[in-house]
Amino acid sequence: MVVVVMMMVVMMVVMMMMMTMMVMIMTMMMMMTMMVTMMMMMTTMMMTMMMVVVIMMVMMVVMMIMTMMVMTTMMRRMMMMVVVKMLVMMVVVMMVVMMIMTMMVMIMMMIMTMMTMMVMIMTTMMMMMVMMIMTMMMMMMVMMMMVMMVVMMMMVIMMMMMMVVIMMIMLMMIMTMMVMMRMMEIVVVMMVMIVMILSFTQVLSTYLNQKVGVVPWKESIAFFSTSSMYRMSEALTQQERLQAIAEKRKKQAEIENKRRQLEDERRQLQHLKSSFPNTDPKSISLTPQHSRSGPSEPSRSGAMSSWGKDPSSAGLVSVI
Repeated sequence: MVVVVMMMVVMMVVMMMMMTMMVMIMTMMMMMTMMVTMMMMMTTMMMTMMMVVVIMMVMMVVMMIMTMMVMTTMMRRMMMMVVVKMLVMMVVVMMVVMMIMTMMVMIMMMIMTMMTMMVMIMTTMMMMMVMMIMTMMMMMMVMMMMVMMVVMMMMVIMMMMMMVVIMMIMLMMIMTMMVMMRMMEIVVVMMVMIVMILSFTQVLSTYLNQKVGVVPWKESIAFFSTSSMYRMSEALTQQERLQAIAEKRKKQAEIENKRRQLEDERRQLQHLKSSFPNTDPKSISLTPQHSRSGPSEPSRSGAMSSWGKDPSSAGLVSVI
């Protein structure tokens, strides 16, 4: 009987030890899962930041090209065509980048759901294995650990392959953009060289025409050297400037006319005030019925009333 009790106590102690081991293993697995999810989130954030930096660099390059196009007045339409092509390429590249990013986020979400499902299955299986016999539990635990390690290795390999593929795609895109920028630089340099050569031929033809006389190939050089589009654009800008100057002068003339009218009105008022010097209300005693009228009429009415009442005030009327 004592032996049976001892055996039961030993079995209880062993079961308690196994339970603690299982709890520790489950905590370790949960920690590993959390670490993997954190790593995946960090990689996603890093990729997003890299894509944002690349997009910002490309937008800065496009802004520089547009500024250069605005600064260079020659061959405006050719530059516009090149910039439009560049913008179309940029839109296509941005669409491809957004598609890659959405695909990557979807794959990451699928991996995270798979990880959570595996953790749930592992916890349920652990709880089931707690109720089994010791040897079976050990065997199942070893098998599950092996399966888990294999699955984790496969997932890590898949993530590495995805990262490599995405990095290769990004490198290809950056190389394409660099090649495009090289082509743009070559086109701009060629255009500047063509303009310089044409201007030099024009100067040479004018010099030969002045020094030697009539040159037979002068017309062809003049035809090739004078860019009609540039002259047309210059004429248009000159016409716009002339229109703006004419409008400005018209506005100034209107302002001058208004100012002269105001000056004339002010002079007339001054003249009227100077022609009636006794319009000061302190010098004239007004009756209540006369105080309602204007400033010029009360003086006259007051003077007339005072003239009618007092004949000694004829000097006031004579002054008026």
